[in-house]
This record gives sequence, C-alpha cells and structure tokens, in this order.
Amino acid sequence: MFERQVAYYLNKYLGRYVYNVDASALQISIFKGNVQLSNLQLKPEALNSLNLPVTVKAGLLGSLKLKVPWSNLGGSPVICEMDGIYVLAVPNTGAQRDEKDFAAAEQKAKQQKIDQAEEEFIQLWKESMESGDVKAPAGTDQKSAGRLQSLMETILGNLQLSITNVHIRYEDPDSVPGQLFACGLTLQEVSANTVDSKGEKAFVVKNALEHLRKSARLLRFAVYFDAQAEAYRPQTGRWESMARVHWNELFLPGIESDLPAEEREYVLTPINGAMTFERLDGKQRRLKPDEEPTHKAVASLTSLSLHLSEGQYTCAQA
Repeated sequence: MFERQVAYYLNKYLGRYVYNVDASALQISIFKGNVQLSNLQLKPEALNSLNLPVTVKAGLLGSLKLKVPWSNLGGSPVICEMDGIYVLAVPNTGAQRDEKDFAAAEQKAKQQKIDQAEEEFIQLWKESMESGDVKAPAGTDQKSAGRLQSLMETILGNLQLSITNVHIRYEDPDSVPGQLFACGLTLQEVSANTVDSKGEKAFVVKNALEHLRKSARLLRFAVYFDAQAEAYRPQTGRWESMARVHWNELFLPGIESDLPAEEREYVLTPINGAMTFERLDGKQRRLKPDEEPTHKAVASLTSLSLHLSEGQYTCAQA
C-alpha cells in the first residue's frame, strides 16, 4: 500500500515540473526502495506557481535519489537527495494580460485544485479497496488507522533531505536597450536532519512529527546581479540534447568557489548558516507557561556582505 502511495504522489508532483517521468519504471524502483532519476528536463511552466512574469527557457534536475527502507520503515529514515538543480529563466513575453486573461487563469487554477482533490480521493479509495480496509470491522479500522498514522508520523518526522548544487538564473535582454543583464542565486547545499534534545543526529520513534526537532545546514548561498552579462547558450545547439557535463560547465562555476569580480557581481556574497528548530508536543504545550513559545528556532549565519553598484541599480530600475 505504501509503495503505491509513494509512486502515485511522486509521479504526480514530479510530472508538474519535469518531462518524461516513466511511471512504470518509477513504480518498480519504489518497490525496490531505491529511486534514482537523472537528467530530467524542466518544463517551461515550472515556475508558474511563483506568479512571476517569467518562463523557464531551460532547466535540469540533475539527479533525484529516494531511499525507502521498506524492511525497516519504522526504524530507519527515508532519505531524499537532489543534486544539480539548474534553471534559466527569461521574461515571459505573454505576461501582459488583461482582466479577462487573469479571470481565465484564476478559473483554471480553481479547476486544477478541484481536479487534484478528485484525483487524490479516487487514489485513496482505490488503495482502501485494494487493501481491504473498507471491509474491516469498525474496531479493526480504528486500530489500523492508528498504526498507520503513527507510522506515517515516524516517517515524516525522521525524513532526511539534502539539496546540492542549485543555480537559478534570470536573463533579460530587453529591458535595457542594447544590454543583457542577469541575476540569480546559487547554493552549494541545504540539508535537514532529525536531532535529539542534545542536537545530535537521531531517529525518533515516539511523537516524531508532533514533537519535531530538526537541524538544518546552509552552505554557500549567494545572490548575484551581473549588469553586463553574456547569455547562456547550449553547446550542442539544443538544451534538450545537452549532456550533464555541459550543464555543469555553465551552471556550476561560482557554486563551490567564488568567481572573480569581472565574471560575477555579487549582491550577497556566499554565506553559510545553521538552524535548529523545535516544536513542542501537545502535553508540553499544555504544561508550559503562557509566555513560553511553542515553536523555537535558533539560526546563525556567517557575516553578511551586501553590495549594490550603480550599474546594478540602473538595471534594477529598468
């Protein structure tokens, strides 16, 4: 049952952003507990949820790995790793829309939510029919539901996430006549793990989701704005046929080490950071004094260095 759920939702949500997800191969990989997808091309509408007047000209999800320990699901963490998220965005030439266009887009979004809810209901109904839960006695249903909920909380509460080598770039050749500027963000790594009360990495079984403790790490996050930039172009003539190594040649520089000033104008120079987060469980929330918070987060960052040149300011005003 869990395998089908993971396959359904992974295929559903991945399909919104990338092309050519093989549903059959994906389901087989999930049943084996080791999903490895590579070189997935991003769809032009991948950034639509941000409601920005941009479209994805080219994009790549270099690799996605999902490790699911089916034999010890309540005792070992599910691990999700993503590497090489490269996005090249450009102005959306169709961004100027009248009220009728906005109304149509709003109606389409509402219909998509309805369709999504219907799909999820049908999927859950199918799973209930296949598992036989709908035919079980009431007492058994409640007991099974309780075990299922407890297991899901343990899985989600102990999920390990790692995202590495991210570069999102926006190029604008039109706003400033005769000049192309580019801005973007780069990130070497962001990761999150479950920890115990001492801040040590741990696997928590009891109340893992309700009493949540997470530790996150941020490595080399930076923002740049190149007032005089050169457009990124595929070496093979087409983005779709470009090998991963050529994507890396374009998007990887600047992620692991700083680029010279003549190649990259940083608005925010690369910073590192760490954060711990704790959410008190129900019992702790009831017993605590009113003035104490129910959610606690402590963050630390390396020194910030912000820059804004005249050229950057001029382009930003265009």
